Amino acid sequence: MDGEYKINLPCGAYQIKIQSLGFQTLETTIKVSGQIQKDIVLQKKAFAIKEVIVNASEEDPAYNIMRKAIVMAKYYKKQLREYKCNIYVRSFYTVDEVPALAKIFAKEKELKEMKAGDLSETYLKYHYEYPNKVNEKIISVKF
Repeated sequence: MDGEYKINLPCGAYQIKIQSLGFQTLETTIKVSGQIQKDIVLQKKAFAIKEVIVNASEEDPAYNIMRKAIVMAKYYKKQLREYKCNIYVRSFYTVDEVPALAKIFAKEKELKEMKAGDLSETYLKYHYEYPNKVNEKIISVKF
């Protein structure tokens, strides 16, 4: 989250590529001869996107982007041996149809609140090791 990293490499010269969303990619060569510390600062990069017209009767354009990311996930996962990251997820959901049992027992105000939707935020630590070892630790959840 803060851009801190640690890489253990045997002595030698390495061509590295550093990239992060919202920043310009940096490619550089580093020479390792014992323990070194290298501070790397990426330059911000502005993204220009085409105009998006939102129409309630059409599919959200983000779905197509998500489908492409999902299709490529296995490919990108094979490029890594291990990574750790902190993940923040913010979601908003609404209820289209309240179950009949809830209608019987819930008060009118509670039913309105259910239909209005709710916001959920989750913060977790994620660790992945190739080929398929995953460790997730939920740090906090807010409803």
